[in-house]
Amino acid sequence: MYGVSELGFAQSFFAGMQSPMMQFAFGEDDDRGGIENKLRAKLDNLFKHFHHQFDKRVKAVDKAMESTRPLVDDAVSITAGTFSLSIEMMSTDFEGNTTVQSLVIEASVFRLEANTPEGTVVMDFSGAKIEMSQTEIEDGQAVSYYSRSAEFLTFDLFAGNNESFIEAHQAIATLKETQIALQAYRDDGDLSLVEQLLTEA
Repeated sequence: MYGVSELGFAQSFFAGMQSPMMQFAFGEDDDRGGIENKLRAKLDNLFKHFHHQFDKRVKAVDKAMESTRPLVDDAVSITAGTFSLSIEMMSTDFEGNTTVQSLVIEASVFRLEANTPEGTVVMDFSGAKIEMSQTEIEDGQAVSYYSRSAEFLTFDLFAGNNESFIEAHQAIATLKETQIALQAYRDDGDLSLVEQLLTEA
């Protein structure tokens, strides 16, 4: 999980673009292998924005596949529905000592035409599942903002994530710049910002 001590970064992210969502439908013709292949492709497409190094992205996708295994079980059991991935916000309270704001990945499986998910898993950007109670998950889904409590000792885990956090920050900035450039082209036919992005890539 990428942590930030204040809301500024997360707020700027959501001000610039809607929470990215990726989803795919599955049906009776999709067996476990087919669902897993679709999920892996979506995860790879999502993680490439946050892990520029191929080996890191592969590790993150593999870990995310492991984290979402229960959701694949749900998808196989209901035969027809939708698998969705989105980026959300989370607040973690470390025993009242400090609060960390984070961006996390929400993965959910929906039965066909259902409004509530059959199952949901919340992950950090390493692909690791974040342990949460069912109540915490349901409360977070209701307001599109997750909150949880954790032991203070686990805060030390964030020390090793600085490099990954910087990568994620840069990736999100690039996504926002791309959105602005494409919007300028749609509105005015102005290609200058697009050309600038291509030059800097």
